Amino acid sequence: MLIGLTITPKLIGVGRIGEPDAARLARDMAAALTARGFRTAVVAHHLFDHVVARRGSCTLVATNALTQGYLRERFTEETAAIGPTYYHYRGATGPSFPRFIPVVSERLQNWANRVGIAVPRAPVIAIAASPACRLDTVDWAAFRIWPMPQPGRRYSFSVSSGTILNRSPTRPTSATWKIGASSSLLMATMTFESFMPARCWIAPEMPIAI
Repeated sequence: MLIGLTITPKLIGVGRIGEPDAARLARDMAAALTARGFRTAVVAHHLFDHVVARRGSCTLVATNALTQGYLRERFTEETAAIGPTYYHYRGATGPSFPRFIPVVSERLQNWANRVGIAVPRAPVIAIAASPACRLDTVDWAAFRIWPMPQPGRRYSFSVSSGTILNRSPTRPTSATWKIGASSSLLMATMTFESFMPARCWIAPEMPIAI
């Protein structure tokens, strides 16, 4: 019984260690949206990395919806001028964050990550979209979110057959922005026309001869 009391808190605590790789998910979404004719930019935000996409009169912002309620509220506040926020999970899209199952799934992913197993899972994707956007034209259910790798740990990777964006290093190149702590998603959207193309995210840093 003493062993059980010792192990149980550790297993529960594992869920608080590690974070989902929101930057990787944002890049995957940007690649898919670019392939569908959107102009995209990946934004490195201090709270939630996300993708901004525009096609015609449609503008949308998409990110991994974290289980912490205050961060979801912050995303909704910063994107209110674009449109309402919807949540997509496993093929269903609605105005409310799905409870319980995504939280348990995230805890299990963190536990596996702690013991050196990288397992992707279906993310809850928060999407703020203007009225002209048709969200059903994008296969949001195809995306998977991976855990952030822990430095110095060797991993065994479990690849989901539903993950279609992790098979090739050749992906459409999007832009990467870094916005400060006081900047907003709306500001990033307003300056959409002026971003500079970024290098492919998987390319190593190499000296460039001039």
